[in-house]
Amino acid sequence: MNEQTATTAFTKKPRFIVSILGGKRRDMNATLDSLRAQTYGEWTEDAAEQSFPHDYVLRIHAGDTLHPDALFRMAHAVERAEYEPDMIYADELIQEGKKPYEEHKKCEFSRITALSYDMFGALLAIRREIYAACCPPQGEYDAGAEYAFRLRCMAKARRIVHIPLPLIINHSPAATPAAAGISAIRSYLEAERREESVSTGLWQGSFIVRARREPRLTSFIIPSLNELEPLRRLLESIDRCCMAYRHEIIIADGGSGDGRLLNYYDLLEKNKAARIAKSGTAGFSALCRAGADMAMGDALLFISRDAELIEPNTLYALSSQGEREGAAAAGCMLISPQGALIAAGGAISKDGKIIYPADNERLTHTVRTVSVLSGACMYMRADMYFSSGGFDESFDAPQYEPLLPVGADAELCLRLARRGLGAIYAPDARVVLHRPLAAISSAPENVRLRCRDALRHLSINGDPYTPSAR
Repeated sequence: MNEQTATTAFTKKPRFIVSILGGKRRDMNATLDSLRAQTYGEWTEDAAEQSFPHDYVLRIHAGDTLHPDALFRMAHAVERAEYEPDMIYADELIQEGKKPYEEHKKCEFSRITALSYDMFGALLAIRREIYAACCPPQGEYDAGAEYAFRLRCMAKARRIVHIPLPLIINHSPAATPAAAGISAIRSYLEAERREESVSTGLWQGSFIVRARREPRLTSFIIPSLNELEPLRRLLESIDRCCMAYRHEIIIADGGSGDGRLLNYYDLLEKNKAARIAKSGTAGFSALCRAGADMAMGDALLFISRDAELIEPNTLYALSSQGEREGAAAAGCMLISPQGALIAAGGAISKDGKIIYPADNERLTHTVRTVSVLSGACMYMRADMYFSSGGFDESFDAPQYEPLLPVGADAELCLRLARRGLGAIYAPDARVVLHRPLAAISSAPENVRLRCRDALRHLSINGDPYTPSAR
């Protein structure tokens, strides 16, 4: 046992066994040197030494080096937790060869995200009982076997803690092999009896898990007011891209006076191509509520009149995420007509704004839990929408923005999150949006105050699922 002692007043004083995986002697010595430099002394380097009473096991790849306070920070996480964590992971620095360090900030734990790639990374502490029960891999390090082991541990874990500090330098990042990762996720899904399937993701080492259940009927709900051409463009794109899916179209009109548009409505109803829901007022929430009240589908897809579907898999990609266990809603990747990214799942910044990070492949091209989704294209099960109370009309500002959400979409996602339900971003669903999203900062004062109140806790504590927003 290391004789160093941390200068702390911990009452729990968790003990760690560190298992160093594979590697050359030089790499093992580098990892051991970083362990011996730890400021927290309750650890041993020999995983086979069962005489050492321990609470957690760490598996570290030979060559990776710990920050001197790494074990202290993990012990502190145990000390401050109300209940003993089952797994603890942390941010890391990545250095391949002689390249500069790259900080890898991680999101808070989500089972949805953890099934999309190995989000735990190079440093993971696992409670002793779970570690022993989950058959840790033996022999040389294998990224696929390691991911399968972590998913087995995750299935038994109830409390998983993230430390938002880089505590290890990962010198040999390894992507999970496709075949091994798919096998690991399938085993997890079967053990958990989840009616879901898995395929490879959009980048090496990522995966896409989908619900097998499909809605019987999807209701497209389209807020509309006074312009014909954007609506016609959207309806034609739905016709092109959704021929294989049972759907209906509900156009929620906020009091249009455009004669050409009203004649178009008559033509649509006459041909049973769409139904028109009349709302007494404009405003995103009011129009969505009017459309939802008329809908017959067991799934609802709220979509902007200024959107355009471009791929035939869009509805499938959204429904296969929105129908997953624990899902509140699903949203797509919104792009401009020129292909520029507009929204890829939303976050709440420290100044209370809704932002859409676009600078990280793991954010923009990964199925993951997010804090908010854009109401410009949001899929929800009908029972979920109605049981939640739907969009809140107090966020409407029809004089400023009659058709796009101004915080109502974010508030609904956060309301559902308080019920333990996640908003899921689906990167393989891409939709063109022919206008910018509404900005809260430009909304009337009463709406800005309403948004500030609804988003306050995330602006203070930081967005849990988007590290760059913290």
